This record gives sequence, structure tokens and C-alpha cells, in this order.
Amino acid sequence: MKTFAYNSFTYYFLRLIFFPISLLPYRAIHFLGKGLGTVVYWLAPTKIKKITYNNLALAKTLNLNEKQIKKISKEAFQNLIINSLEYFRLKRSKGKIHHFVKSRNLEAMHKLYEKGQGSICVTGHISNWELCFLESTQKFPATAIGKQIKNPKLYNFILSIREMHKGKIIEMKNAISDGIKSLKNGASFSMVNDQAYTSSSYSYPFFGARAWTSAAPALMAYKANVPIFPVSTRRFKGGKYEFTLSDPIWPDTTKPLKQEVSRIMDLLMKELECKVREEPGQWLWQHKRWKQEGYNYIIHEYKADSLLFVLPEDERIFNWINDGAWVIPQIYTRSFLTFMIPEKFQDKWKLKEHETLTYNSFKDICIRDYRFQMIYDFCNQPKIGKHFLKLGAHTVYSLENLIEKSVGFSQVDLEPSFSSFLPSILCLKEARFKVPVEA
Repeated sequence: MKTFAYNSFTYYFLRLIFFPISLLPYRAIHFLGKGLGTVVYWLAPTKIKKITYNNLALAKTLNLNEKQIKKISKEAFQNLIINSLEYFRLKRSKGKIHHFVKSRNLEAMHKLYEKGQGSICVTGHISNWELCFLESTQKFPATAIGKQIKNPKLYNFILSIREMHKGKIIEMKNAISDGIKSLKNGASFSMVNDQAYTSSSYSYPFFGARAWTSAAPALMAYKANVPIFPVSTRRFKGGKYEFTLSDPIWPDTTKPLKQEVSRIMDLLMKELECKVREEPGQWLWQHKRWKQEGYNYIIHEYKADSLLFVLPEDERIFNWINDGAWVIPQIYTRSFLTFMIPEKFQDKWKLKEHETLTYNSFKDICIRDYRFQMIYDFCNQPKIGKHFLKLGAHTVYSLENLIEKSVGFSQVDLEPSFSSFLPSILCLKEARFKVPVEA
């Protein structure tokens, strides 16, 4: 009962507050959203801002400096607020979406539809990604996958917008099997497919960093033998939008399924990367796009996707860590790992297959890098943690912190071994590790 009352209050409160906005032209909404987005950027929870910074820093091939990361982050929050405000205006635009949304290259899809040939449109969270579905369903029917939110009243309101023309939203459950059937019957199918999907077996080096992605679009295209149209939306000044269908990607059903799915997904991700690069501030950088998981029975508080390990200059402790460091990649089986080691020990370091940085002084350690979500400071220097917490880091653990949580650890003898010490703190008892032959 309390949940129903809360959901109802939230829904009617939002409708009441944003009713005046529904009367404004889109030009004014964009102007207002840009201003409010700037305020939200400065007031947003630190965790959300750091996720945005982490993502932009992990996008290696964008080659962003610190100033650019902050600039695009602010633009991403402005984009998010503009999209949110527009929801309350879209309902009044029924049958008129084409007045402010221009479509490009729809001819190929129209011809397929007239022939009764099914097709799939795949887009990402660029600009207001809802508009391409709303504008195209003014002309012909289409089905899209929608994820239900916890507030039923608010979701029904969103659903009424998405289905206000000839569109139909289906839930994710059974979406693939039902979608394949409808595609074979000549239907048009749409989906947003740029979020992290760590249970997938498919990954792509999105902006140079491994990103796990659902291969559902390619699988459906192959099974139904229909083309995929990559779709992108872009916002312009004056309250205008443009969405574009790129050339269709046809499956080659004479080739093995796994091979074709990988090829099609690579083309889709490459196209998405290209479109995001054109207007990076219009993409949804606030979600964990490079989420990795793959943790070996790790306790929740120690989970992270991008980590920095700072090793000490004390040779005795360095050797203790180095001898057992092989366990770190087995704990964080998918995470992006970076090791900062003293330059004098560079030749001794054993995990050469992972990113390694060297230092001679404290200044060398304190690099301006926003990638790292978690820091393991084995130097026990508080200034290291303070530095990275001002950037993208969410959590810092020093060697002292870990020793305090251990049972029976001897600082004199450095026992147990590091390969036993670290898992005993980070992992559940079920975790199992394989000792390398060279160790």
C-alpha cells in the first residue's frame, strides 16, 4: 500500500511540476534543459560524476585531456536533463514529430516494408533516442523492446508516448523469440543496444577498451534473415533533431552463425563508435558502459572494473607482493588492471602482460588519470589516496587497511604469502586459484 501511494504521489507530482514545460516550444525546453543540466552537473552525487569521468577516461581512442573530460561530462548532464524535460512535451506532439525531427535515408527501409520484408533498427543512447522510433512509426508500424521501471504509473505514461503512433512496445522477456517470429512475418523491430551486458560472450574494443554487449540484434537478423539498420539521432540548435539510418547490414546465412554474429556486431559497434565520436556530449556517459564483472567470489565492497595497484619501494614488501601477484588477475578476472611500480624494480616485475607504469618519486605516482575506480595503495601513503579520490576513484585501500582485516598476519615474517593474504580478505572461501608453473 505504501509503495502504491508513493508511486502515485511521485507520478502526479512530476506531472504537475512539469506541466508548464509541456506548453513550451522545444527551442525553449532545450535552452532550459541546458541551464538546468549545468546546475545538475555541479550538484550531482559524486558517485554519478565519477562514473562519467571513469567512462570518458576509459574511452582511450578519444584521447581526452582532463579539461575535455570535464567539458563533455557537463554536456552529457545537459543532454540527460533535456531528454527528461522533453518527455512531458512529446505527448502534445502526437502526429507532429516530423515538424522538428528530420529523417534521413529511410528509403531502403520503406521499400523493404512495402515488400513485406522485416528489418531491425539498432540505435544507442545518443541525443533523444526515442525520437527516431516516434517519427518513423508515424509512417509505418514497428515494435521495440522496452524495459519496465519500478513505478507502474510513470511507466504507463512513458508507454503511452512510445505507442502514440503505430509503435508497439514489448518487454524484454521472450523479446528475442517473439521478435524473430514477427520479423519473419515482415515486421520492423527496434532496439537500443549500447549498454553493458556482462553475461554476453561477445565483446568489442569500444573506443579501445573491451565492452561486453548483447549480440541479440545480430542473432535475430541471422535467424530471421533480415537486415539491420544502424540508427543515430543528433540534436541541433533551435530545438531541431535529425535521425539517420545507415546502410543496411545483411546477414550471410551461408556462413556459420557464430562467425556472422561476430561480424555483424563488429560493424554495429563500429558505426555507433563513429556516431558518438561526432557528438560525444550527446551520449549517455552516466551508465557503466565498460562494466566487466568476472570476479572470483569477490566480496561486493572490493568489486571494481578499473583498478590501480601502487607497489612500495621497500624491497622486502615489494618481493612479497611480486611473488604472489599472480593471484590478482585471478581475483579480478576481467577487470582493467594497472600496476605502478618503482622503476628500480621494473625488471623484477612478473605481471608484464598487464599495464605497468613506473615511478621514481611521489610526484610520478600522482598522475591525472580518471580511469581508476579503486586504488590499492601498498605504499601506505595517505596522500596517494587523497589524490586519486579527487579524480575518478571511489575507494582506496592501503596495505595497513588490509592487514587490519586479516587474521594471524605476521608483519615480521610477512606470512602468509601474498597470494593467500589478499584472497582471504577480498574473496569468499569458495574462491579457487591456480598457481602458475613459474610461481
